[in-house]
Amino acid sequence: MTTQNINQTLSDIYGLEKQLNELPYKVKVKVTLYSKSVEEVIDASKTLNSHLFHPHPDGKNYYWFDYKSKDKKNSIRVKSPYL
Repeated sequence: MTTQNINQTLSDIYGLEKQLNELPYKVKVKVTLYSKSVEEVIDASKTLNSHLFHPHPDGKNYYWFDYKSKDKKNSIRVKSPYL
């Protein structure tokens, strides 16, 4: 994957994952990352092969997905802006 094809949300996920993996502690971390773009969240979930949750008329009015780091130690929830 080239840098040109990575959207800002994906860049943020990879950067955050790198920082979490470099922590000098043995901890599990759950973080929420808020994207500025609905399209980037949708594209990132496809690229990461993560299940994308859709807005529901009676509930959450945004897209989101959960990304687990390769070592399964950290979890990053990614949310789009409200629709």
